[in-house]
Amino acid sequence: MNFPLITIPDPAAVGAWLDQEQSDISGPARPTYGINGWCLVYWTGATHIVPLGATPEDLLASLRDKLKEHDPVAKLRKDAEAHGYVLMKLPTD
Repeated sequence: MNFPLITIPDPAAVGAWLDQEQSDISGPARPTYGINGWCLVYWTGATHIVPLGATPEDLLASLRDKLKEHDPVAKLRKDAEAHGYVLMKLPTD
């Protein structure tokens, strides 16, 4: 019986790539590859999020989606709009 061979990228190389693509990651990214695919534990400052992905690109997309879900400014904006307020950016000099 022949089994197909798959090549899994080196987790350190994937971590370096994630650091480059998502530069606001606190500390070096240390992804792992396991039974569920790629995984990364990320501390947002308020909670942990755990993005998952079948490929490193899926992991990055999952990380970005989860960061959007836990963005404190986005939550503040949503809460303000629910109460009838509109938050806007101030011009910078």
